[in-house]
Amino acid sequence: MKIGMVCRFPPEKDGIAATYINLVDELRKQIRVITIGTQGSDADYKLNFRSPLLYFKLKEIIKKEKLDLLHVHHIAPFYSKYFLNLNLVLALKQKIPVITTLHEVHTSTEGIRGKILAYIQKNVVFASNGIIVHTPRQKKFIDTISPGKSICIFYGIDTSLAMKKRKGRNLLFFGILSRSKGLEYLINAMKKLPGYNLRIVAALPPPLTNEYKNELNEKLKGTSIEFIVNDWTGEAERKKHYSWANILIVPYTWAPYQSAVITDAAAYRLPLVVTKVGSVWELPSYFSCGAVIKSKSVSALVVGINKVYMNYGQYLMGINRYAKQASWKISAEMHIKYYMKVINEHKNKKNIAN
Repeated sequence: MKIGMVCRFPPEKDGIAATYINLVDELRKQIRVITIGTQGSDADYKLNFRSPLLYFKLKEIIKKEKLDLLHVHHIAPFYSKYFLNLNLVLALKQKIPVITTLHEVHTSTEGIRGKILAYIQKNVVFASNGIIVHTPRQKKFIDTISPGKSICIFYGIDTSLAMKKRKGRNLLFFGILSRSKGLEYLINAMKKLPGYNLRIVAALPPPLTNEYKNELNEKLKGTSIEFIVNDWTGEAERKKHYSWANILIVPYTWAPYQSAVITDAAAYRLPLVVTKVGSVWELPSYFSCGAVIKSKSVSALVVGINKVYMNYGQYLMGINRYAKQASWKISAEMHIKYYMKVINEHKNKKNIAN
């Protein structure tokens, strides 16, 4: 089997790029994978994902490499923003089967933003032969759009990163610095959590600006909270921060995705406190590996953090259950089975049509 993987790859400063190169490495132990990345990616082919010619560029690669299947990774900002991802929707309609991994699943049509993202998502689902999502609830929602087309494959983790149980009251926030991360609530919660230490490690890649960062700096004056901001955080630096922490805090106010920080927590064996927004809370709830709390609530954060600390061993067992089911090896095996299923279904439909 030979597939094409359409995704951002390192050295692109992107969480999906940094994460899904692990899937490629594991898949290559069993099948042939041609990487098709952005112009900033270290990939076999480099394309402009926003180009209106994306369909033709992919068609050329499919023909040249004699691919059996195309696997596309999707979040709306990867593709043509001003044309509502229509260049991608067209590009999905190839002669070979195409599977799309939805890294965001938009279940709400609230506001203009919600309506646009839901419209794009619906078009992508209909144009794909198969859909991969990361949580059971996401699959259930996609089944309302196109029944039976999707599969849930947990976001993979690197099980070699597991650390021994650590003592202390060290709280870590790790992620992109944007207003939807709810850091102002976490900062205020620390006033009611004596004895705890908080480290905020945030990335600020373009096109994000310093506006939110400056607002948080004002809130942090007079506190002992560490605030570390760079344009991107490499793997060695990430390991240092996760190794220091005891609990990972995810205080998001908007998150239609299964965040990579959740899987990083599982990889490093860190219980979580996570708000019930979007999809980030689903796996912590499903595996009982973290406290799921109300969003935009200082008191809920305080209660949740104390709850995890007091029941640390219980949540650690949940983290271990998650880690056992989400290794990259298991993820790759599930992907390959799904590739074969979609390829066979596509062949059968062609035979019937002929």
